[in-house]
Amino acid sequence: MKRIALLLSATFLLACHPKITPAPPPLRPKAKGPLHPADPPSNDPTDCQPAKDTMTALTYKEREAGISMAEDLASRAGKSLESAKKADQPTHEELTKSAVDDLVTALKADPYNVDATYELAGVYVDIDRFQCAVSLLNRLVEMKDHPSRKTEVAKKFDKLIGRGSAQMDPAFDKIRQDDRFLELLKHL
Repeated sequence: MKRIALLLSATFLLACHPKITPAPPPLRPKAKGPLHPADPPSNDPTDCQPAKDTMTALTYKEREAGISMAEDLASRAGKSLESAKKADQPTHEELTKSAVDDLVTALKADPYNVDATYELAGVYVDIDRFQCAVSLLNRLVEMKDHPSRKTEVAKKFDKLIGRGSAQMDPAFDKIRQDDRFLELLKHL
């Protein structure tokens, strides 16, 4: 009888405290230099760990099939995020989750998709996963000199910091004083 009571108590406790799954690791092109020299490990179990490794660079032919799908998914996610800003809390969460799923899928299809990388970083800031956001922004830093991405990445950085005629993106306001973000700005 005591075993049954103990088993029921343990089951009840586990049901009341569901495990929070960690954020997916960001995908990134091969690094050109050390962009993460002093990233402290994150103490938040829901945040990403600083990205130290890089993935092997993919050729255009290797990712060609996924490029248009990634663009469509990133566009759809952007629309969901815009709608989420105007929605009530439950709808906001549902639209944001859907957008994150689309952005992660877009990055799996085309790891060099600038829109998906930037938008996902903004969502991570919104949900206080600053290390995840910094890791994704570092991916953009790594892509900034690539001839096919240079203009697109420059526009995102203009928006990120309010450079030129671009308005500063309010999606990143919560992270602007973070040391990791300030270190990243040195590489722009």
